[in-house]
Amino acid sequence: DQIRQQFIFMASSALNRTGNTPTRTAAEEALSHLDTLENFVDADSDVLYYRAEANKALGNLEEAVALADQALEMHRGSNTDKAKIYFVKGEALMQSGDIPAAKAAFQNATYGSYRAPAQHYIETLGTN
Repeated sequence: DQIRQQFIFMASSALNRTGNTPTRTAAEEALSHLDTLENFVDADSDVLYYRAEANKALGNLEEAVALADQALEMHRGSNTDKAKIYFVKGEALMQSGDIPAAKAAFQNATYGSYRAPAQHYIETLGTN
């Protein structure tokens, strides 16, 4: 479990190093950390979530959505914790132009610290 925590921390740190929009280099670094982790342990919902974030940053939007869906299937925590997964799914769907599906994902992300940004997207998507 310590190995998992360490590599997830390194992947998260790489993705968050440049603020809200990870660079291509940061996303590739995060994926490298997650690849190394999976040499030791199986992926869990956190690993899949960070893979989704990295793939979204790389523009691999279909892969990001698929990884988010896998993370949601595996997730066993609270709605507040699950909100981050729905949020990355919503962002990837929004960037790919699937506004109805993005709004549905954001609707499921309206918990905890994701509540305000998710509601903002729900209210503004498709209105301009």
